[in-house]
Amino acid sequence: MEYQKKYYTHGIPCSVIVECPDEIPQSEKRYPAIVLCHGHSRHKNDGLDMLSHRLADAGFLTFRMDFRGCGEDAKRKYHLYCASEWPSDLIHVINYALSLGCVDRERIGVAGISMGACTAVYTAGIDRRIKSVVAMSGIADCREWLKYVWEYQKGDFREFEESVNREAEIAAATGAGGLRNVLDMYHFPDKDRADKILEVFADPDACEYVVWDTMQELMMYRPLDQCRNIRQPIFFLTGGEDFLVPHEQSEKMYHAVASKEKKIKNYPGVEHNIPIDPKRELAFADITDWFKKTI
Repeated sequence: MEYQKKYYTHGIPCSVIVECPDEIPQSEKRYPAIVLCHGHSRHKNDGLDMLSHRLADAGFLTFRMDFRGCGEDAKRKYHLYCASEWPSDLIHVINYALSLGCVDRERIGVAGISMGACTAVYTAGIDRRIKSVVAMSGIADCREWLKYVWEYQKGDFREFEESVNREAEIAAATGAGGLRNVLDMYHFPDKDRADKILEVFADPDACEYVVWDTMQELMMYRPLDQCRNIRQPIFFLTGGEDFLVPHEQSEKMYHAVASKEKKIKNYPGVEHNIPIDPKRELAFADITDWFKKTI
């Protein structure tokens, strides 16, 4: 059974869907809980709904959330401060989950995809309430990753970085940041841009734009730096056909984490966004088994 709710992060309401393995939450139970974190410019139902159903069937109480700036009804939509606001949002979702009184405080897991994986990894390094982590297609060093993307697309990364810094200076002086198509951050070709424009008709929760000065903060984001503080069990998943985020980004985090219980697995034929990939079922089964084992 699913419940559409709101959590508050620094007083700002954001959407969260709570999925319970029972028809209604049982007051005498303390459920193991999993928080699901979407990627940059995406939303809580971007394949994570299917993963949520799988985990709920296995007995977990799940929370799939919209980060600040994301979702059709978001306050300040397109303001995607992933490095500062998103870890705080995840912490506040955990607070919300515990406020319900039916969550086992010692059995909380977090799973994220792409930038949500960054958030899961980073936050696990500072919040010991997180007992187990799953990171799908995560990024260790966001500047290094964006530089790779721009060079792969034969773009001028230096020009991109300079444009972001100029916009950040203007935003600091005026309080206003300019919007750009979200594909500008990747230097994607015209065909992909056209597909993105059409996509928002079918998926109004997706962000087709991003406030450009937020890219400056993003390039400073290094979840890798928190890996030395992660002693919880952690599982890294990557897609064999992921041409957006190289497998090496997850490998760096895998080798850097302090945890003695860690795993990394590559899924041949799977693309970047694992939760919506047609071959996702094996990954979903592995994630479910991982959480059963570790929390």
